[in-house]
Amino acid sequence: MYYPNYQHDFHIAHSRLDITLGLSSSSFPASAGTSQGANELRPTTGGLLNECPRFRILVIGQSSIGKSTLINRAFGIEQASAEFFEPGKADIEKELISPQNDRFVLHDSKGFEPADGVNCDDVKLFIEDRKKREQLKDQLHAVWLCFRIPITGHGDRLLEDGAETLLKEGTSVLQNIPTIVVFTKYERLLTHITMQTKADSNTAAQEYIREHCIQPIQNFAKDAKLSYVPVSSSRGYEEGREQLIELTYEKVTETFGSQLGTPSPVSVVTSMAQTTLPHLKIEGVGKQRYWRTLASNPNFPGYTIQECLRVIHTDIISVWNFKDPRGHLDGEPFRELMVNLVGTIDEPATGSARLARSDTHNTLAESAARIVPLLPIILPFAAGLVLAQWAYETYERMQNNVHQRFMAYIVDLIHVLEILFTLTANHGGEELKRRAIKLAFKAYHDSEMRRNAHAQIKGLDYEIPGSDAVLDMIVSLVRMSPTDDVDLTTAIKNIPKEELELDEEWHTHVDDAMANLRDIIALRRSALQLTPPGHPKRFSFLVQLSNSLQEVFTKDGTLADLNEIIAFRRAASECTAPTPSDRCELLLNLADSLREKYQKLGSDSDLGEAIKYACAASVHCPSDKEASCRNCLISCMDLKAKELRLPAPTVQAIDSDVRPLGVKRMVQSIIAETTQTLPLRLLNTYTGVLCNRDAQISYFQDSAQYDELLKSSTCDSPECEISIRNRISKYFGYTTLSHRWGAGEPLLRDIEGANIYNLDDGDGFAKLQSFCVFTLRHGYRWAWSDTCCIDKESSSELQEAIGSMFSLYRNSALTIVHLSDISDTTSFADSI
Repeated sequence: MYYPNYQHDFHIAHSRLDITLGLSSSSFPASAGTSQGANELRPTTGGLLNECPRFRILVIGQSSIGKSTLINRAFGIEQASAEFFEPGKADIEKELISPQNDRFVLHDSKGFEPADGVNCDDVKLFIEDRKKREQLKDQLHAVWLCFRIPITGHGDRLLEDGAETLLKEGTSVLQNIPTIVVFTKYERLLTHITMQTKADSNTAAQEYIREHCIQPIQNFAKDAKLSYVPVSSSRGYEEGREQLIELTYEKVTETFGSQLGTPSPVSVVTSMAQTTLPHLKIEGVGKQRYWRTLASNPNFPGYTIQECLRVIHTDIISVWNFKDPRGHLDGEPFRELMVNLVGTIDEPATGSARLARSDTHNTLAESAARIVPLLPIILPFAAGLVLAQWAYETYERMQNNVHQRFMAYIVDLIHVLEILFTLTANHGGEELKRRAIKLAFKAYHDSEMRRNAHAQIKGLDYEIPGSDAVLDMIVSLVRMSPTDDVDLTTAIKNIPKEELELDEEWHTHVDDAMANLRDIIALRRSALQLTPPGHPKRFSFLVQLSNSLQEVFTKDGTLADLNEIIAFRRAASECTAPTPSDRCELLLNLADSLREKYQKLGSDSDLGEAIKYACAASVHCPSDKEASCRNCLISCMDLKAKELRLPAPTVQAIDSDVRPLGVKRMVQSIIAETTQTLPLRLLNTYTGVLCNRDAQISYFQDSAQYDELLKSSTCDSPECEISIRNRISKYFGYTTLSHRWGAGEPLLRDIEGANIYNLDDGDGFAKLQSFCVFTLRHGYRWAWSDTCCIDKESSSELQEAIGSMFSLYRNSALTIVHLSDISDTTSFADSI
């Protein structure tokens, strides 16, 4: 949610896509190796960056409100350098540039501390000075005013005296500068509201921010045009940060404008600097000249398609701002891979041209997961492979399908870079490795997304006079970004960071073997064309081709190969086999392929077919294949049995007409009875968040364990009740910490609304974190410590806790003892 101006209500930031790069017929890189007189081709992004190489932002806010973490997350730096955000030492004139992302320059104000009027004057003078600068690169491009959301009853204050002075007297200085008020520690507010009320916490938080944050600022700022965004720097609250980046980009674009269809240099560098929203990288290049020209049938006489694509490639990779000092993305091997990828547009479509979104991204996710192991990544085209012949053709000789090539190249490259961006965005600006690029490239190449995009490009009618069909199609296809899907995003997040830190050559000896295998497949495809249905050799040729594709599938694991294998084996099953043994082996292989597809996509029809063919193989099974037939059928039936035991896929399927109402009531009653014996607050060691009793129950009711419990419990007998009690008791089992209090122990107010794993404020927090990790290792979800799980400001709660301390420890599943004076080099005898 963001608040553009106070007169508006809450709005959700919507992603806009305003794509194009720029291919001008008035410039051409010297590296292209040809000279065509006055007409040249040249990338346009370089010129924009010469005018404004960095996004310049002023961040104002007190220390300890999450300012530094917000900057780190928004601009993709691992940790701000030591000179960033030193409390009380900020020099607003100093340009802070991170080596991990040099596309933004930060000016940090130390914030308006209590009774601080001097800093307010410094801020106004600084802004006035920057507004007078003539060059775009020296001007101030955006201001973030950061305030911590105050919590009523906690003694918090939204505005200090200096901030009030700026809002009363100084907002005029902010005119024509995109200014956004950022309310930090949003997760703290949500936790507070959740503990205070059972109403919808998000709606309640919006009302709270209107009343306690926006209205007080508007009372001082009057008619100032300010926008508002609540954010959290904690992980799991990315939406607010995304809205902040989106809104900043929109305000910058609105303020600095564009000329003649070319985006403002400030807009471009803003999109380059941020590492939060991939779609802004695409939008940041703007609708420049050459996509428009491409859509209206351009003509670049004498230039090859490769030379034109070289310029497009340079513009696109520049905007993504990868840390690529070795130039892997700009190098010839990667360019050749992309050109050869575009060449696959001529391949015949296999299977469906378009899968549902979930199917598409399951395929991508499995591809990503499959290529993570330490073995070299095998690319579908060997780097250094001779470019496809079409790339050498001159532009005018390719008029029949030139649009297809250009469109496919743009769409394919953007998708590959999106996947690469998602892989590397949270890795602190580390140097890009070839392995990461190969991982992203292969995931896209193997996907139905790529085949679907190519199919739509080939099907577009380019002959409609005056239409902007090419541009519209590119926009549509880029919007179908594979990285928008939860399945792929989850798979990418699960790829270990160390895998991306490895480097490897573009070309390996494994590529040679794959190239040879693909040559064999090509020959067998040709041979199959010579054996029409009824030919005595057709069965053998189909089997041989499917077996060669099986070798490729074993290495690559792509769904397209698997679909082809199944299609060829089905076709072979309709032919006459030379011997019963050959037919049995074919049917077993077909059953195995269908079973594997079921395990990928979960389609019941595939599993049903696998069982059918496994049974068919058993009918006339030779004695030497009896064990294979039995094992194949057993494996399929095991999957079927597992399918029947799985919980229902949606909550709606688990209702009173599926299970006895008495069981559901029994479960709810046992949950209430069990939680009554739990402490009022427990730490969730899986999430690092402190939970009250309602939150503890909510976690359980949202869990798979709860659904499975309701599904599997079909009676309300005494034996069933005992089983339910045991399972609920196991879920809510908690550990307790027995220790000697030391300095800096975290109290309730220190961890409320925070993730304890993200806190780093001394030995007390380190001890609490170690306690929670130790609890996790022993298989328990919940943990209790007397330092932070009791509200010591409430005398009644404190007295109740003291009185029930013995039963609290007795009811715990495990008590963990911390001996602070024992180390690895001492013994228990030394402990006092």
